[in-house]
Amino acid sequence: MVISPTEARRFIVGYQCLLEMIYRQSNDNPNLTIREKLHAARELVSITPTLFDAAATGLESNGQPVAADVLATVKTLNLKQWVFLRETTKFAIFIEDNGESAYGVLGLTNHISDIIGGSAATFTAGLFAYQGQYICDGLFKNRCRLRPHLKSEYNETLRLLKKNGGFHTTTPRFL
Repeated sequence: MVISPTEARRFIVGYQCLLEMIYRQSNDNPNLTIREKLHAARELVSITPTLFDAAATGLESNGQPVAADVLATVKTLNLKQWVFLRETTKFAIFIEDNGESAYGVLGLTNHISDIIGGSAATFTAGLFAYQGQYICDGLFKNRCRLRPHLKSEYNETLRLLKKNGGFHTTTPRFL
């Protein structure tokens, strides 16, 4: 339920370089941890997606180009509050907290349940369309465990989404 280590490394390095450049270009507060800087940059780019292009240009001029496929992937960023319901043998199940859609998601280097420490949780994270699948950036924020009654409600939401075509395990072909 993770992508290949080589592909994960390529994505992580490119994504992190882009986020760090976005942070430096917008408000370089040296007192923040790297994780806090990545979160701040990710929030900025979710509001202004063109920041990815500006960061890529900046990295290119510094002799650190980001691979075109990584840049295309990060531009599909879908940052929101997710409900992580559970993992299957193929993927982790993420549901939009409003219940409108659900996704089968792969981790980059670790299973989502290993990072979260179980299942049935909610958090803010970034999802991307990557090589026909959905991946999670692993930068979790605002984590909270779901109580059993909410887990039951989201299981019912998932059942309805599957029935009505709202559960997605592969990305649209054009992404």
